[in-house]
Amino acid sequence: EGLYKSLNKDELEWVILHEAGHCILWHNLQAFFIQIGILFFGIYTISFFKLPLFLTLFYAIFLNLVCIQIIRWGIEYVADRYSISRVDNPKGVITAQDKLRKANGEKGILILLFRWNISPSKRIEMAKQRMRRL
Repeated sequence: EGLYKSLNKDELEWVILHEAGHCILWHNLQAFFIQIGILFFGIYTISFFKLPLFLTLFYAIFLNLVCIQIIRWGIEYVADRYSISRVDNPKGVITAQDKLRKANGEKGILILLFRWNISPSKRIEMAKQRMRRL
């Protein structure tokens, strides 16, 4: 409801197309297979190298961060490309990103490590590229 009240038609179009892109492109299934692949890789390497519990904990945290980054830069980027290439007005992407950035902020190392989306500035850059092609 908050997005519906704060975003205009062009901005909402981008949000809906982005989320629809996840469904159409089967991103939940892709993320599942990425997570399973990294899990089995982690289990295999832990057992192969016989890592002690202490190192296993740090290795698991490292693999989790790798998994988040693969999903973030893979799946989210593809959903953004999908949606930005289909919006009627790419300026809606830019203004939506400005509103979302003001509401959520974009600073700090923890945001860079744990955010599941690409940065608003990257989305704005993608929208500007699309506007140049129009």
